[in-house]
Amino acid sequence: MKMEKFGDSYDPVKHSLLKWLAPCGPWVAHPMFTEDVDPTHAEAFSRFLGVPLLSTQVLHRSSDRDAYFSSATSSAQHLFLDPNTGLRIPSASRANAQDFVNGTELVKIARSRPDRLTLVFDQGIDRRYSPREQIKTKLAWLAQHAVYGAAYESHACFILASATQEVLEKALATLLKHSHLPSARVVRLRGV
Repeated sequence: MKMEKFGDSYDPVKHSLLKWLAPCGPWVAHPMFTEDVDPTHAEAFSRFLGVPLLSTQVLHRSSDRDAYFSSATSSAQHLFLDPNTGLRIPSASRANAQDFVNGTELVKIARSRPDRLTLVFDQGIDRRYSPREQIKTKLAWLAQHAVYGAAYESHACFILASATQEVLEKALATLLKHSHLPSARVVRLRGV
């Protein structure tokens, strides 16, 4: 996340999703900052989201990504990841890796916390092609690695993942109940 983007049109969607998913249990956010952030600005972002920040550590191109995500793999709460761009399958190139969470990292995070949810802001969709098919490709890749997923398809896409199907199903039911979003916008894999 870049603080210069704080307050853009995606942020109210982030806030709303976290609010609608709150009945599932407590949430924390890992904003995946890619530049130094003044602590008062980080606190303002946390207040806006309505959840505490798990980390304000900056992700650089040269960062040790395993160390960077260690707080995420050990978090006892549901987790919101807010990369600059989104989820990259299978993994991001080193040139822009700090802008993404890669699929291997999401699998590790989800599988280390099987009774918890991970929500990922995902603008890594190429609008020249079918967004739904790109989302399904990501969900299929996660499923091949024992992570269940569903996505909300819109201009502000999000992927919701868990290593436990029952946890994901309850979260989707909660989301649809509290948000009144059209279920047709939820992308799932057939039979999963």
